[in-house]
Amino acid sequence: MIRMTSALVVASIAGLLAQEPQGPLTFDVTSVKPNTSGEQGGSSSARPGRYVGINVTLRRVMGLAYRPVQEFAGGPDWINTERFDIEGRSEGTPTQPQML
Repeated sequence: MIRMTSALVVASIAGLLAQEPQGPLTFDVTSVKPNTSGEQGGSSSARPGRYVGINVTLRRVMGLAYRPVQEFAGGPDWINTERFDIEGRSEGTPTQPQML
């Protein structure tokens, strides 16, 4: 289940983050790992050329990608409960909005 979940998260994030008007934003390094800490809180930061999410749900990542934050209806329950540590580094220095 975790492997399938991780694959879905990677595919979703790749689709969400590849929305750059001058061409798709690509990542040189991407890491998506299940977070099994049991903690409920998480954090996200997007700096030029780097995105880091610690203990984040897929719903949170989708909300950040589609700012202003929108409500999303539907989807499997795990997008609200499964948590991940995500890191992506891109070539160059894309802006924070481009990274999101």
